[in-house]
Amino acid sequence: MNTLPDHIFRGYDIRGVVDKDLDEENVYILGQAYATWLLNRRIYDCVVGYDCRLSSPGYYQAMTYALMQAGITVYDIGLTLSQIAYFAQYLFRTRGMVMITASHNPKEYNGFKLGSGFSETMLTKDIQDLKSIAQSQKFHTAAKKGNHVIKDVFEDYLNDLKRHILLESIAPMRVVIDSCAATTGVFLPRILRAYGCDVIEQNIQPDGNFPVGTPDPTEASVQKKLADRVKAEKADIGFSYDADGDRIGVVDEEGNLIWNDTLCSLYAQDILESLPGSKIVFNTLCSKQVDEVIRLSGGEAIMWMTGHSFIKSKVRETGAPFGGELSGHFYFVDNFYG
Repeated sequence: MNTLPDHIFRGYDIRGVVDKDLDEENVYILGQAYATWLLNRRIYDCVVGYDCRLSSPGYYQAMTYALMQAGITVYDIGLTLSQIAYFAQYLFRTRGMVMITASHNPKEYNGFKLGSGFSETMLTKDIQDLKSIAQSQKFHTAAKKGNHVIKDVFEDYLNDLKRHILLESIAPMRVVIDSCAATTGVFLPRILRAYGCDVIEQNIQPDGNFPVGTPDPTEASVQKKLADRVKAEKADIGFSYDADGDRIGVVDEEGNLIWNDTLCSLYAQDILESLPGSKIVFNTLCSKQVDEVIRLSGGEAIMWMTGHSFIKSKVRETGAPFGGELSGHFYFVDNFYG
């Protein structure tokens, strides 16, 4: 396989079936195309990270090699979460970023979130430009290979998180974490323990075969297992995540699911207390409750199209301090990077 099928170029990311739509050979071509796209914009550095899917390490090797062959310096952060990859852009001061993940899709899939700016990923036009470059195979070449900088950024991320977000009042909360055998199991327990929480681990060990099912916090089976464990452990709260950790599911101390549009409303209400009159962005799938809470709290409600890149872009465009989606994506700009 040496071509990239049209259908993998989606509205806000690239995603396909492993060995059918994507293999290491055409991931290398994708890497050449992205390197060319970056260099056309005078971006010479790129963060690269990946989730725990079985195909991710091979795709990472192909992508990294392609970027470096084009002269791009690669900041290799290894196995990671999407939010840590975005943080690494600020740490290394680069708009370039590749996160290899297929989010909540089954194990047969993989894909790419490709950076277009700080905390921003490509939108439809950028992805179509990338597709055109890949199909033309008119790639930048470099006389000198780019550098390969290997850096574990987790401690930097944790320290930065603790500077921005003060949660001493939550200790010693009893928290269940269900990582669904995905990537968050490596990181989230460490973060919550650093804040003094008593963490109960469930399905923490990453396994790209996803032996307990696809890591999707919106799935009823995932929610039930989390709720059952919270009640059994008499925990205060429970969290579940998708494969790259940027979508969340929450149950309360009684095992009741807290719907993500309710979370969106709660976050918006809290932020509007300190930033009255602010714009708040949410997607079209949210209930009317979100719009009503924002308006009653003195904010300006902005409903926008579904998709993490679209919501992020609208947050930046409007200067909103917060955006959220029913899927469990939340973007905090009031005191973090969005």
